Amino acid sequence: MGGAFLSDAGVEKMAIRDQIMQMAQSDPKFAQAIDAMERAVVNMPVTPEDLDEIIALLEFVVQNPDKYGEVREAAIADDEIDEDVLPPQFDTVYIVSLLVALYGLQDRLSEKVIIVTGK
Repeated sequence: MGGAFLSDAGVEKMAIRDQIMQMAQSDPKFAQAIDAMERAVVNMPVTPEDLDEIIALLEFVVQNPDKYGEVREAAIADDEIDEDVLPPQFDTVYIVSLLVALYGLQDRLSEKVIIVTGK
């Protein structure tokens, strides 16, 4: 059995992604930033697990911009991200654009897994 219904976390995660995608598509200032981010992340050497962690971290700071500084510092200290990846101050356009680019990378990695494994 199982698998037919998404968990609450899965539903919530999709809602966050949908909201971020809608925000990015509704404002033209995101288009150029997204293009630049996509070019930057397309060849990133990252595992699907690392990508999931980075996306979760960025989704959290989009929802909690007041926690951005401490989350950024902790991620740098834990070697999850390089210091130059995230700006010192919260920047909505930058973070949302990076998320959209990472969603695209995540989708491409998922497609590769499906092609390779057939699952």
